[in-house]
Amino acid sequence: MKTPLEALPSLVGPGETIRRLMLAHLKDASGLLVVTDERIFFLDGVSGLLELEFFLDESNATLGDDGVLTVEDHEGIAEFSDFEPSTLPPRPPRTVPRASAAPMRPAVRICDGCGAEFTPILASYTCPDCGGILYPAK
Repeated sequence: MKTPLEALPSLVGPGETIRRLMLAHLKDASGLLVVTDERIFFLDGVSGLLELEFFLDESNATLGDDGVLTVEDHEGIAEFSDFEPSTLPPRPPRTVPRASAAPMRPAVRICDGCGAEFTPILASYTCPDCGGILYPAK
């Protein structure tokens, strides 16, 4: 597994320009939200795996008064929050759980069709790339 910044160069296509990088939360998972001139995508903060991808010409995005970015296309919807760096108003302080001694690794799921890897943030049981079934890694 790679960190999000290590994985980023292999995920940006030829001629694709990165417009913005920011830490963000998707559900309860933190990661790297990347905005390019072609798409918006989210990399898991622990494994660096590509979790979600929205193409700009096929999706809509709105930033709510609560600081939540909602991105939607014909396949689904995602809500991103807690951006860093941010020009949004600060949110109330949160209690951060104490770090454990054991390294945290997400349970990776592997597609039986194309071999792509996904963490539990992807709520689907099927691969968004090829439609294969996602099974836990051994």
